[in-house]
Amino acid sequence: MINIEEYRARQIRQPTRWSSLFATASARHADRLTTPHGAVELAAKWGAVADCVYRSNSSGLCDIDNRALAVQAANTFLSQADQIASKPENFSANQVEVESLTQMKSRVLDSMQDLVRNGVLIVSDFTQFTPASVRKTLAKSGPEKNACAK
Repeated sequence: MINIEEYRARQIRQPTRWSSLFATASARHADRLTTPHGAVELAAKWGAVADCVYRSNSSGLCDIDNRALAVQAANTFLSQADQIASKPENFSANQVEVESLTQMKSRVLDSMQDLVRNGVLIVSDFTQFTPASVRKTLAKSGPEKNACAK
């Protein structure tokens, strides 16, 4: 049986800061991400984030912070995927990895097009420095309604 003082001591212990956890993880894997193949791994991770965000419940993207994450994840992933697909030999990427990034890119762009069409995302959410694939998607997708209107 635990006494009350020990229980309280455990409850008021300072939580671990997320930033320190991320810094530790980043430092642990920094050497892998500086290799040419590390860029492929990083692009795949950004792609997983973008794919998850764009395929999740779209009403969550009405929040400005969530929308900013969606835009950042897509822009980062799509620019990295385009670079890797254009010169896979520079990144030590094999054909399977390039195809996987291409499929993920297609899913993200299709989801983005639907979100723009539904008015969840708007052109002004994206900066002028977006990848070409995003600019093409935005150009062919006009909003049909405003899903975030209250």
